[in-house]
Amino acid sequence: MIKSYFGLKKTPFDKTELTLTEQQHTVFDSINIHSKQGGLCVIAGEPGTGKTAIMGALQNLSKNKSIEVPTMSRTMHSYSNIIKLLLEAFKLDNKHSVKDCEADILQEAFKLNSDNKTLITIIDDAHLLEMDVLRKLRLLFDAFPRNHNLVLIGQMELLHRIALGANADIKSRITYSAKLLKINPVQMEKTILNEMDKCGLAHSTFEEGAFELILRNADGLLRQGRNLVLASLVQAVIEGRKTVTTSIVNSILTQPHWRSYEELIQI
Repeated sequence: MIKSYFGLKKTPFDKTELTLTEQQHTVFDSINIHSKQGGLCVIAGEPGTGKTAIMGALQNLSKNKSIEVPTMSRTMHSYSNIIKLLLEAFKLDNKHSVKDCEADILQEAFKLNSDNKTLITIIDDAHLLEMDVLRKLRLLFDAFPRNHNLVLIGQMELLHRIALGANADIKSRITYSAKLLKINPVQMEKTILNEMDKCGLAHSTFEEGAFELILRNADGLLRQGRNLVLASLVQAVIEGRKTVTTSIVNSILTQPHWRSYEELIQI
């Protein structure tokens, strides 16, 4: 709808072609290097700070025939179910026995190693994993060849739990970790304008006041900035306008999900 109404080359903020911020690029490059050496990497941050974009960039590495990037995102399961999800990620047949499944995963990892392929296994929403499950996974991945990197992506709770003394066996094996921070308004503006340029959307589409309102309410979170821009463009289409005004952005911000808890209980 946005693409056809504004006559764009593609929809803004296309997830398949997002440009990484400087912070995201630093993390991406570090993980890429660690993957050549083998290790356990942890990316943590609050929702909306750009973890998904980094994961997408890592997944795109699989376009290189020398890199495999199996990814698993449904993490609220028992160890046996997690193993079956890993089988899916590795594109292997499901076996009845957990032991057989583990053996097949290890065999595939060594096969990829013998084919001179780098293996980057991503577990998204890793903060939802029970520590006992993560500990068993750690033992499994310890048996992998050295050209393999396990990447855990999750909210800050993941780092907090790993930091507990009882989980020292996991913490001691981490070779790289990063905490994604909120970005400042200048960086947010640069990111949004860059996405607009990529799809051919004129900067003048947003009134100055409307754009400032978006930057202020994005609160340094890339996802919130993206959602505000897209919601404002959709509302402009609904109203038959070619320019996003301050009143349009304000109408988006009155929606309940943009309100704080304190504001909601007063409505």
